[in-house]
Amino acid sequence: MRSSKLIGQLANCPKCNSLVMIAVPQQITVDAPDGKAVDSTALTREVLPPDAPPRDFSNTTEDEYRLAPEPTQHIAAQAGDSISQSWQPSESPLLPSEQWTSPATTQTRQYLVIGFIGLSGILLAVLGFVAFLNWYPKKPTEQTLTAQGSPDAISPQQEDVAAVNQDITPLDAPELQLPDDSATELEASQGSSVEVTEPANRFPEAVDDSDGPKIEELAGPTNVDRPDALEEATANPPNNEIAANTLAPQLQSLAPFLNIEYVPEIPEEGVVTTKPPVTAEDLGLAMKLVPDPVPQIDWESYASTQLTGLLVRSPEPTLSQMVNLWTHLSGVPTVVDLDSLAAAGIDRNQSVHLPLIKRTSVRDAAGIFAKTIGAIIEPKENRYLEFRASPADIQSHLPKSISLSGLIDEGDIPWLQKELQHLFPGQAAALIVQASEVTYDNTQIDLGSWFSVVRFFETWRSAKGQAMAMETQFPGQLVSNFVVPDSVAAMNTKLTIVSPQSRPVGQVLTKVCREAGIQCWIDWANVGQVGLGPQTEAVVVTHGRTLRSVLADYGDLFGLETAFLDNQSIWITTRIAYRLQSQLYVLPRQDRSIEQWEQVLRPLTPAKSGQSIGMVEVTETPDQQYIIVRCCRPKEKARFE
Repeated sequence: MRSSKLIGQLANCPKCNSLVMIAVPQQITVDAPDGKAVDSTALTREVLPPDAPPRDFSNTTEDEYRLAPEPTQHIAAQAGDSISQSWQPSESPLLPSEQWTSPATTQTRQYLVIGFIGLSGILLAVLGFVAFLNWYPKKPTEQTLTAQGSPDAISPQQEDVAAVNQDITPLDAPELQLPDDSATELEASQGSSVEVTEPANRFPEAVDDSDGPKIEELAGPTNVDRPDALEEATANPPNNEIAANTLAPQLQSLAPFLNIEYVPEIPEEGVVTTKPPVTAEDLGLAMKLVPDPVPQIDWESYASTQLTGLLVRSPEPTLSQMVNLWTHLSGVPTVVDLDSLAAAGIDRNQSVHLPLIKRTSVRDAAGIFAKTIGAIIEPKENRYLEFRASPADIQSHLPKSISLSGLIDEGDIPWLQKELQHLFPGQAAALIVQASEVTYDNTQIDLGSWFSVVRFFETWRSAKGQAMAMETQFPGQLVSNFVVPDSVAAMNTKLTIVSPQSRPVGQVLTKVCREAGIQCWIDWANVGQVGLGPQTEAVVVTHGRTLRSVLADYGDLFGLETAFLDNQSIWITTRIAYRLQSQLYVLPRQDRSIEQWEQVLRPLTPAKSGQSIGMVEVTETPDQQYIIVRCCRPKEKARFE
C-alpha cells in the first residue's frame, strides 16, 4: 500500500475485480527458538582474536549482518603504542638506483655477460686443444729410437753444440755407424773394440737386390779404408765441399753426391741477334678465355618476323647510332659497307630521319631504313645484314681514270707497274698505266677493287698535300687516314653518363661515344663470336671516367679491338677480324729506314686468313720522301715511337 489514506476504503481487486476493504494487517510476532542462539556473524570471520570481548547476543536482527572488525585492526590498536615507541623510520627504503635500472646500463651488463661467455668459450677451446696435443701420441723418430736404444747417444741439440764447440772427427763421434766391413778393419787397426749395432729394417717388404750396385760402390772408395787419409781430409776439408761430419748419420753415405758441382759452359763466341718473328701472341690471336658465341640467326626465316612499330625520338641521330639502335631493336646484326658509301659519295656521318614504321616485317623495315640513307640491304651468309651503296650509284660517281700528275715522273712508270702488282695481286692485269693516268678494264675488275686503287692514289696525293683528283664532297672519307691514337683528344673526354645496372653493351657504347663526339661503328657481323650480341648486357662504370678507359674495360671483357677510321670515328671488332682487314697508307718517311718502320708498325701487323702470323709491307716511293705501307688500321694502345 502506497498511501495511508486508502486504509478503510473499498477498492476493486485488480485480479478478480471484486470489492475489497483495505485494512491494516495485524502485527506478526515470532517466538524465540528453544536452545542456545548461534551467532551468524561468526561465519564471516576466519579467526577470532583470543582476547576479543564476549559477543553480546542480545542484539536485534538489524545487527545480525553487520561485519565484525578486522582482527589486525584490533591487534594494531592494542600494540600501536609499543610499535610507535620501538621503530621510527629515519631514512627512505633501499631501492635500485635509476642508473642501475636504465636501458643503457642494462645493455652494458648484457654485453659484458656475452663477452665473458665468449671469452670463456675461447679459453676452454684453447685449453682443450693444448690438452689434445699433449695427449695425442706422437710417432717416434729415428733419432728418438736411437737415443732410447743406446744409452751413450746424445740428443740432436747436444750433437749440434758439440759440433760447434769442438772438432769432432768421424773416429771420435759416438753416433757414427760404419758398415760391418769398415768397422771390422777400423777395429783391427786401432786395437779397440767397437760395438756396432745395425738398425732394424724399417722396410721389411723391400726387395733385397744383392746383385745390384751398392751406394758405397757408386760413391767410389771411402776414406774408412785409409784412416790416415780420412784424418788428412778431416783436418783440411775443402771450402766448397760439404764435410761428412756435419751431416746426420743417415746422410753421411750420400756426402759424395752432395759435393758434385755443376759448372755451366758458356760459349766464348758472341750471339748475333736477329729480328724476332711475329707470333700469334704478338698479334693477339692466341687462344684465350672468351665468352661463348652468340647463337646466329636464320635470316630467311627471321625476315618475316613482325615488328609492332619503330619510332625514333632521338634528336638528329647519326647513321652509326641508328644502325646500333636498329640492331638492338630488331635483333638482326647489321653492318655498313663504308667503302661503298665513300665510293658512291654518301656521307657516313649523316643524320638519319627515319619515318614512323608501323607494324611490318623485319625485311620491310630494313628496306625502309636503307632507302632513307640511300643504300640497299644485302643479306650476308644468311646470318647478318649489310647496308651498302648500289652499284649504279658507285659507277656513276667513280671516275674512269685517275691522274698521276704530281705523284711520279714518266721515268718511274715501270716502278709503278711493278709496285701495283705487289700492292694489288690478281688485279694489276686489269690496270692500264699510261704516262699521266691509270685506267682499268671493267671486264676484269669489279667496282670495289677499282675504288681501292683510286683510294690509294688519292691517299698518296693527300699525303703530299695536293688537291683531290676525284670530285667528292667528303674528302676525309675517301682517303685512308693514319690516326695516332694519342692525338685524338675526344678519347680523353670525361663522361657524365651513369650506368648503375646491367645494360645492353651496344647502347652504352653508342651513348658514351655520342657524348664524346665520336662515331661508333660496331662490327656486329663478327663480335658475336666473342659473346657480344644485339641484346648482350654488361656492367661497366662510366661516370667520371674517360672514354678510353671505358672502351678498354669492354675490350678486356669481350676481347675487342678499337681501331680508328679518322679523328671522329672508331671501329670496334674482334682481334681476329681486326687482323684480317688491312689498309694502304702513305706516310712521310721522317728519316727512318725501312727496317725501322717495320719495327715501329709491328703492332699493326695483318694476318691472312688461316694463318696466325703476318708481316708489314713497307715500300719506299721513288722520291724517297714517303713510304707505302699495308697494315691494319691504327688501334688503341698502339704506340708509334
